[in-house]
Amino acid sequence: MRRDLRLHVAGEDGFCHRYLRNMDGSFAEVGTALDRRGLRALKVESVISEAPIVIEGRAFTTGVVPGTSIEHVLPNSWVEYGVLDGLDCDTNAYLIHHFAADELAGKSEPDQHGHEHAICFHLGDRGLVVISSCGHAGIINTLRRAQEVARVNKIYALVGGFHLAPAPDDHLRQVMAELKKFDIEHMFPMHCSGQNFIDLAKQEMPEKLVLCATGSTFTFTT
Repeated sequence: MRRDLRLHVAGEDGFCHRYLRNMDGSFAEVGTALDRRGLRALKVESVISEAPIVIEGRAFTTGVVPGTSIEHVLPNSWVEYGVLDGLDCDTNAYLIHHFAADELAGKSEPDQHGHEHAICFHLGDRGLVVISSCGHAGIINTLRRAQEVARVNKIYALVGGFHLAPAPDDHLRQVMAELKKFDIEHMFPMHCSGQNFIDLAKQEMPEKLVLCATGSTFTFTT
């Protein structure tokens, strides 16, 4: 790997352990938490920022996405805060200290996904390309945050996961109605966006919908 490789992590949350709660109340870990020591051993520099940040002079992140729309975090993973043997996420390292007593005690709590930022590009007069991760904080919230950070209202393309697969129908239709207000030119729903969202988008905005598959490649120009 190149010697100056950087890993941009959207805040201390990126190092937390995450779990799914089983029907019997037990927890099973989701994936593997980022390992600070392993990264240092590979000479990979971690760039941690809860606030918006410019990357390589080209892209920018939204920073933590606040809840400003009708959306709420749909039930998903649980998170555990605290440091064990020098690893995991340190509550003292947070820019925005928002922890309840149970969180500070190391108990698993429903994840609010503060670590999920979007990466954005400004394409001049065309507007913004907003690339979400899984969109747990809400895709409308994410778009509004991108507009606020960039001070640009026009959204040219929305790419990534919208986390609407588990959304009930009434919530899905509310989100679709809000999405239509942005007048996005191209929309690329991926992974957790859900077939339910894709089916509704085919009805509501078929001319904007771009279906993606593993290996799809898209080029955006100014």
